[in-house]
Amino acid sequence: MKNIAKILSVFLAILVLTSFASAAELDVAFNAVHVNDVRVTSGPYSRAVTINVERGDDVEIETSFRAKSDTEDVRVKAWIEGYEYGDIEDRTSLFDVEKGVTYSKKLTLEVPDDIDANEKYRVRLEISSQNTDIDFTGGSITLNVVEERHSLSVRDVIANSAVNAGKTLPLTVWVENTGDKDEKGVIVEASIPELGISTRKMIREIVTEENEDDEDVSLDFVDLNLRIPEDADAGQYLVEVNVVYNKGHSVLTETYPVDITGVKFIKPTVGKAIINVDTNVQSVEQGEGAAYRVLIVNLGKEAVTYSLNVAGVQSWGNFVDPGFVTIQPGSTGELNAFVVANENAATGRHAFNVNVKANSEIADTLNLEADVVSKGLSLGSTRRVLEVGFIVLVVVLIILGLVILFTKVREEESYEEPKEGSEEGQAYY
Repeated sequence: MKNIAKILSVFLAILVLTSFASAAELDVAFNAVHVNDVRVTSGPYSRAVTINVERGDDVEIETSFRAKSDTEDVRVKAWIEGYEYGDIEDRTSLFDVEKGVTYSKKLTLEVPDDIDANEKYRVRLEISSQNTDIDFTGGSITLNVVEERHSLSVRDVIANSAVNAGKTLPLTVWVENTGDKDEKGVIVEASIPELGISTRKMIREIVTEENEDDEDVSLDFVDLNLRIPEDADAGQYLVEVNVVYNKGHSVLTETYPVDITGVKFIKPTVGKAIINVDTNVQSVEQGEGAAYRVLIVNLGKEAVTYSLNVAGVQSWGNFVDPGFVTIQPGSTGELNAFVVANENAATGRHAFNVNVKANSEIADTLNLEADVVSKGLSLGSTRRVLEVGFIVLVVVLIILGLVILFTKVREEESYEEPKEGSEEGQAYY
């Protein structure tokens, strides 16, 4: 029994020693650190450096160090402190180090284009293992972030992910000025090169954040419409958005996928339908709404549930979901596509699409427009004014006609022609 106990004790001691050996504390010495080819430390010399970078730049960090112990699962990490919207960091994969061996690692930090400019940010560098963290203290690294002289970014592109051939794909493109200069005459173009189609619009001016006021903003948008050819083959295409600025010397390009259904169809279980809308364009005041009456005739042999969804109103208004309607075979039903313009919606025509779904499948896409006008200037108000004016005009014309009629009657009564053969008024000589 004593021998067994001795053997177990030796075995446990070996396990403990092995675990201590595998979990040896990390011990390293930094040899050199360079940031964007600027030396921060080299051997015993170190210094504080401030490096100028622009929004959107990459910060290249190269460090070399010598291991002073055998350690497993080591990692090198660098990060920028002070960014409001997330972590800016880069790290290596895990690796093992051997005592007396020198290692070199490279890291890249991407400076976001929405980081606050004209500010200073500290860069931290660390080498760590499972139970040890060693910060770089041989010098300090500071980034002085400034705005690029001319810089725009596409903040968002709002569009349907699918569209039928022969229909219109509406897009809303948001562009932000992240540079140091105001940009005038910005051209925003959307195209599908494979189909040979494109459209473009101009943004008059996008100012910098420092120059924003009630009229000019650093973030603006355009509404674009791409008409898909009727003979387009089904498949996925890339929508290319180009932003041309800086007097045509700078071009920003983004791409987005879109699925095109080459042949418009309804599943056999859904059957056929006639889908129409009472009007394609309506005038709507800022802060008010307008209803587009969608009429549906179910020509199939089964009951079908129809619903609506809208794309292309996010930049200027909202869509009120009308729910759904179930239409029996040979019957007619209707749904109202109700859109509401924002209080600060830009005046003018805004195109949008209404997708009519039959049993959750797109049966048709209606291309509609809302003509947004300032408060008090809607078509309904104008129409009421015209109606009142027309009624007043009619009343005036009726009164004028009656006056003329009465005047003529009086004249006929006051004058009567002499009867033939009458002696009245005759003279004899």
